[in-house]
Parts: sequence; structure tokens; C-alpha cells
Amino acid sequence: MQLGFDVEKRTSLERADLSRKGAIDDVIVPLVEHINSQEMWYTTSSCSGRITVYCQDPHNSKKGCRWILVSHVSLKAPEIVIAFLINAHPCHLFYILFFTFFFSGRCYTRLDYLPKDMYSSNLSHL
Repeated sequence: MQLGFDVEKRTSLERADLSRKGAIDDVIVPLVEHINSQEMWYTTSSCSGRITVYCQDPHNSKKGCRWILVSHVSLKAPEIVIAFLINAHPCHLFYILFFTFFFSGRCYTRLDYLPKDMYSSNLSHL
């Protein structure tokens, strides 16, 4: 494998998790570990999915943002409503966001993830 990719992978995997949560979501740890154990692949970002509720000051778009609820596990509607009622006063504008599972990753080359019989020895068209 190319030395530059090895260094990039090691550096990325050793770096502190900069996400707001600061760790990989428990439910996808086995998948992320499996991907990262492959010689030619590694993950750069992942999330098992989440529900986010936040209030926003209408006069200050980002700095006025106040997080009410962030959950990486399924919640029922009453749990979201209760969290909002307990934490949202005063709130002029609020958002409820639903994010699905995702992961981003890097591989040594774009052909590393294809079965060998899917491409010919003439790769000049790529």
C-alpha cells in the first residue's frame, strides 16, 4: 500500500473525535471498526442517526442557537414534546431535525472496493 495513504489513515484514526458527542455512536461501533480494520479503507465521519431540537433567536442566527435535545436513539413523540416544554422557554423559533445513518470514508483508490472481474486491465477510460 502507498506510504502516504498509510500515514493519512493512521493520523485520521488517532485524531481526537471532534464531533459534538465526542465519540462514535455505540450502535455503529462494530461497523466502523470493521471498515477501519480493512487495509485500504477507513471512515472519516459517521452517525447512527439522530433527532435534534433547538431554539433560535430570530435576531442572531447561529450564536443565538440553544440546543434543547439531541438523541442518537429512537424517541417517541411525547418524549420530544416533554423535552421541548421543559427546556424551550423562551423560544421564538425552534427546529426539529431528523438525520438518518451515514458514514463517510476514504479508500486507497476508487477501484479497491470493486470486485476484480468488474473492470478490465485497460483502465485508461477512468
